[in-house]
Amino acid sequence: MFETKKTSTSKRISSVQQVSEIFEVSEVSVRRWAIAGCPCRTKNHRRFFDPIEIQTWLLENRKTCQPGRPAKEIDPQLADLEYRKQTALCEKFERENKVARGELINRADEESRDVKAIVALRNKLCGMPAALAARLAGMDQAEIQVTIDGRIEQIIDEYEKTMLPMPKPEPEPVGATT
Repeated sequence: MFETKKTSTSKRISSVQQVSEIFEVSEVSVRRWAIAGCPCRTKNHRRFFDPIEIQTWLLENRKTCQPGRPAKEIDPQLADLEYRKQTALCEKFERENKVARGELINRADEESRDVKAIVALRNKLCGMPAALAARLAGMDQAEIQVTIDGRIEQIIDEYEKTMLPMPKPEPEPVGATT
């Protein structure tokens, strides 16, 4: 995994500069390794390293001596969850776009509208006897039937206007002449 320069490491103690040359990294990186816990010895405020210990430490700590951050090892279950999350977000945004374009309607809004219309219809039908009682007094049975039927038709027409959406006019095809 690590390739070091072919240098003499028979004397196993190396300075920061020598370690940077052996592992082909900057001296700053070597100092960072020491701060991060890389084994070293200090004498008179100078650090000294054993290249074999450094190589072992690098392997244990997944350091690569390459620029940039090491690639993350991703758990397959986590990757699947991340994929599902991203897919769900895409589907959500697609739905929102379709709603904005008028291709989809919000089910909760439609159900609320339906409930309001049905309650209004029920209230009108239940209030019909009280509303018509004075007008029906003194009428014969045929006139009463016509009046009640007329009121019921009026209530149903009002209900249909609130429940049925107005049809959208069809766009004319491009280049069509009349």
